[in-house]
Amino acid sequence: MLKYSILILITFGLLGCKENSKSYQLITKVLPDSTGEVIPADGIFSRDEEVELIAKAVDGYIFDKWTGDIDGSDNPRNVLMDSDKNITAHCKSSNQM
Repeated sequence: MLKYSILILITFGLLGCKENSKSYQLITKVLPDSTGEVIPADGIFSRDEEVELIAKAVDGYIFDKWTGDIDGSDNPRNVLMDSDKNITAHCKSSNQM
């Protein structure tokens, strides 16, 4: 009986460690296409890792807002990786100000 109890504890312990090492995927894009970039663009991040996203617009455009799994217009923006994230940075012509 003791042998089975130890085996069960080891199994649950290993499963618990695996859950703590979960990672999540970040996917970003910029709209309209070719008007800027997001740094980091994409990646795999550890569970509960905080990632700083920076939107950079090309000449003639400015960063406008975030949509998807975050919103708002703060730039840079911190994102808590507690699930997979799809995030879009929107840029607009600097002439639209």
